[in-house]
Order: sequence, then C-alpha cells, then structure tokens
Amino acid sequence: MNPKKNNSGRKYSNDPVLSNYKDHGFKGMLVKPFTINELREILDKVLK
Repeated sequence: MNPKKNNSGRKYSNDPVLSNYKDHGFKGMLVKPFTINELREILDKVLK
C-alpha cells in the first residue's frame, strides 16, 4: 500500500496528523462528517 495515496478521515480537525497531513505522507484528508461531494473530490485528487 502506498502511503502517499492514503487518506485520513478523522472526527477532530485539530488532530496533529490532520493539521500536517502532507508531512505524514497523506495526499488528502476529510473531517467527519463529510458530504458525498467532499469524498468525491478527495478521491479524484488521490487517484490522479
């Protein structure tokens, strides 16, 4: 699994990993609750 293509979905946006998600190898993040459009946008970004 390529960590650079993973996403993080967590409830709290003040989580240190979410605040600096790119520094932790993630290409995107979602804060719960998220909409289907937000999910679609992040998946499009990651799958490119």
